[in-house]
Formats: sequence, structure tokens, C-alpha cells
Amino acid sequence: MPRRARLALPGIPWHIIQRGNNRTACFHENSDDRYFLEILAEQVTKYQCCLHAGCLMTNHVHRLLTPAAAHSAALLMKHLGQRYVQYINRTYQRSGTLWEGPFRSCRVQERGDLLSCYRHIELNPVRAGMVTHPRSTAGAATGQMERVSSSELKGAGSLLSHKRSIKKA
Repeated sequence: MPRRARLALPGIPWHIIQRGNNRTACFHENSDDRYFLEILAEQVTKYQCCLHAGCLMTNHVHRLLTPAAAHSAALLMKHLGQRYVQYINRTYQRSGTLWEGPFRSCRVQERGDLLSCYRHIELNPVRAGMVTHPRSTAGAATGQMERVSSSELKGAGSLLSHKRSIKKA
């Protein structure tokens, strides 16, 4: 049975979640985070989406964005996912999918829901024990997130970086 088509409305914020296949890690090194954020910045500009908030977790990603055109968010996700999976497969000499099916999304239509979504995204790394405070950042992804939010994402709100400590063997 085919999945239902998403209702894509321009100007309506989306909360997008993308999980790793079988909930496995999607980000292994700081360089993976940086590459993902670089592609994200390119795609946000290319498809005219406003990225308000986001966080990279070990095995999934949250984004809150508003598309300018009806299919902007879907195209952004398609191209972001394709390029990042190719990078991971090439870098770690693996094959196959990285993501657990299509991304999940829900429209955020009420102001109160929008603020709740922001809060959920900000507090996700705190609840996971990755950081102690929502504004806490660590690792190389920090500067990248700040650079992306301030210079490349037109009109983006606060894009938060929550980088986990990766224990090396």
C-alpha cells in the first residue's frame, strides 16, 4: 500500500524528524556533522526554506523549517538525504540506506505549537543526557552551526547545535 502524500503548504512550518535505520548512528565523527550542516545550508538556500531550529542527535535529526514553495521541504530533504548517504557510504565503505524510511513530518500551525516544537527540539539533547543545558555546545559542529545560521540561512531564527561527546576506542 503506498504512503499517503504529504500536504505541502508554503509558509507553514514543518517539524521534520529523520531517524537512522534501525536507530543506528548517523553521525560518527565531527566531520560528519560538519558535512551534513554544509549540505543543509546549501539546500535551505537552494529550495528557499527558512530553518528556524534544529539539532543533530546521534541517531536522528530534528529540524523546524518553513518552506517558501509547496514542495520546497520535500525537495530539500530528498537532496540532503541523498548527498549525505552517499558521503557516509563512501567515507565508511558501506552500502545501503542510512535512513529509516522517508522522513517524518508534521505541520506546525498554531503559535503555541510552534513554541512547543522549538522547546522540544532545544531540550531533546538535554533529555538524552548529551548536554546539561540547551545552549551547551561542544565539538567542531558548534562553529559550523553558528556560521550556517548567521551567514547562509536567510532569516533563520536560532539554529541550535547540540554536539554529543563521541567516545573514541
